[in-house]
Amino acid sequence: MKILIFLLALIPNSLISQIGAWDDAPKELVDLYSLAYEKSRNNETKQAIDVLTNAIAIDSNYRAAYAFRGGLYRKIKDDKNALLDFSKALEIGDYNSFRTIGDIGYLRFDLKEYAASFEIFNKLEKGGVDIGVKYMKAISAYYLEEYEIAIQGFNNSILFHHNEGNWLGEEGETKACYYRANSKLKLNKYEEAIKDYDIVISRAYSPFYALAHYERGLAKKSLNKPFVSDFYKSCELGYGIACFVDSSKEVAIKLPKPTSVWKTSVKKLIKKSTYDSENDNYEYKGLILKIEEEEIEHIYSLELKASSISNTHKVVRLTSNNACIVPIFSTIYNKDGKFINHEVLNHEYDWEQDSDRTCSITLLNFNEIEYIKIHEDECGLYNTDIVIECFTIE
Repeated sequence: MKILIFLLALIPNSLISQIGAWDDAPKELVDLYSLAYEKSRNNETKQAIDVLTNAIAIDSNYRAAYAFRGGLYRKIKDDKNALLDFSKALEIGDYNSFRTIGDIGYLRFDLKEYAASFEIFNKLEKGGVDIGVKYMKAISAYYLEEYEIAIQGFNNSILFHHNEGNWLGEEGETKACYYRANSKLKLNKYEEAIKDYDIVISRAYSPFYALAHYERGLAKKSLNKPFVSDFYKSCELGYGIACFVDSSKEVAIKLPKPTSVWKTSVKKLIKKSTYDSENDNYEYKGLILKIEEEEIEHIYSLELKASSISNTHKVVRLTSNNACIVPIFSTIYNKDGKFINHEVLNHEYDWEQDSDRTCSITLLNFNEIEYIKIHEDECGLYNTDIVIECFTIE
């Protein structure tokens, strides 16, 4: 099975690629190399470098030690010594030169010498099928603003229907897809860019989640399509520029006045609602709720069925007031029964000494949620007031 490629790994390939050279070296050197390898695995990088330096002092032509030490220097951002060691390794011999040249390419990329890194990976691509090389050629072209070349390179390195083997991994593919989308955005290929941003956003724990929402919004805006919800989502996730209609920071995106507001108290709900023994829930004016004691003693949860609040609005804000302690909002499950992580939430706590406790939560893509729970002890749950606001932001 081919080695999995991990993009821009902190430990370059050269740290593990020289093991095959041990057989041709004296035992003393092999032992030092092995010791350095163990120290590097234990994050004792400086000590590993010292061990390899000792090995080179014994044999100044020990190629494996140069390549290994070069990788360690790169790991600690000593780019000058890393380049010297990689170059010395190539000068001594061409054993495993593909990896060493690749390490130089990564180093050039780290130094933002994109023309040099593109040239290196372009040559390496012609001699093999390494997906990581194809990606590095593409990302180098991207930073050179050669977007058509970048798109072709990303096409060659993204395999969404891959088998195990020579592939970037899900995180690497997501990254490649993100930069391919950006390349298309730069070329005004907005529809194609949106499709790629959709993929990036759909992937769990995407490191580009906030950025992809904002840039998808830019593409939609260019097509005169509704875009504010993408900006709002990106803003909620912490990307500051997205909090404004444009990057001038003159017109901030704010939630409009709610299209509907529903206020009540838990006591009122329980007192006036009708209990459904078959489904073990309460109903009051179309609002479906369920109160149950958790396994932990004195902890209760109030479950609000989302469809009974609104099955059309994308954004809903729930606020609790007058609780004796701050309640805990937790997510929730979508309509397919899948748990929705906390990225859909924006918590806002506001309390001062001797004042009522208030907790607000804004839920984006609320129309995809099946239900929401509020956890609290009996005191907080039964004494709190609830305000439900529904918004239309496009």
